[in-house]
Order: sequence, then C-alpha cells, then structure tokens
Amino acid sequence: MTSESQAYIYVQLPGTLNTVPAALLKVEKLRDGTFVGRFRYGDRYLERKDAVEFDPFQLPLGDIVREFTKLKGIPGAVRDAAPDAWGRRVIEHKLQRSPGIWRKSTICSMGRRTAPVI
Repeated sequence: MTSESQAYIYVQLPGTLNTVPAALLKVEKLRDGTFVGRFRYGDRYLERKDAVEFDPFQLPLGDIVREFTKLKGIPGAVRDAAPDAWGRRVIEHKLQRSPGIWRKSTICSMGRRTAPVI
C-alpha cells in the first residue's frame, strides 16, 4: 500500500508583504518505505511577472513536474523554509495548541512540519 500527502506552497513576493500560492508538492510513500516527491509550480503563478524561482538549480521556473527522492521527497529549498523543532514549539505556544499538532499531517511527518512560505 502507498500513501500520498500534498501541500500548497506559498511565496512572499519580493519587495512586498503579499504571499501568493506558488506550487504544489505531493509526496508519496511507497511500499518499500521510500518517498517520492513531485513538485510543480502553479500555472497562475508562472503567469506572474514577479514570479521567482525557489531554487535556480533544482526548482527553476517552468511547468514541468520535478521528482525528488532525497530528504524524504521534499526539495531542499522547501525543507529549509519550514520551521525547525524550536519554531514549531513557538507556533504551538502562540496558537495555544498542544505539542504534536504537526503529526496530524502525513506530509508533515515526512520532514519539516508545515507548508512553508518561501
């Protein structure tokens, strides 16, 4: 049996405080325990004149699906943008939520625990 999770990824546009949806990441856990991540920028994001690439080497702008198997299928730029353990504790405290709310999302349990804003 395989399982799949997805997360929409938002970006804060350069020189603004606006965040917009930019991409979709789907991560599938295969029967053998390996992970395959599939990343694609959204069409509307690609139409923007102010669209920026998340990583010029691994995630250049384009409408193709990029696959990742390292880091449990999560691209490095996406993983780096997500909060670490301390950041998750700060968010839990601020939202007055109990520890462990991050485990409810399968994609979160695969790597960092939120859909990041880059």
